[in-house]
Amino acid sequence: MSRPRITFLSELWGHDMGTNIRLSTALHGVAFDLDVDGSTVLAVASAGYLERQYGAQEEPTSWLRTYLSRQADIDGDARAVARERGRRIVVLIEDEAQEDTMPAALLRH
Repeated sequence: MSRPRITFLSELWGHDMGTNIRLSTALHGVAFDLDVDGSTVLAVASAGYLERQYGAQEEPTSWLRTYLSRQADIDGDARAVARERGRRIVVLIEDEAQEDTMPAALLRH
């Protein structure tokens, strides 16, 4: 079985964007590192979240464009969840009730 593909922005746009933002088709969203009070948090903005909250389209490149255009807002959402729940891994999903369906490894501290 092959490993899930993670595409870095530098692969799509041909240069380093200077941040650790990546498209993950395995997680069906955009993954990014975020500084929260001096600690690094891994955050994922799911496609459903990006579509519902910010109007992203179904295509993965649209998720990236949407993240980049609304990065401050999305980072703020992820930072608030990390602080509220004390997690080092944050998954922004379409509906908070869906959190129970996310793989446990993604939701653990």
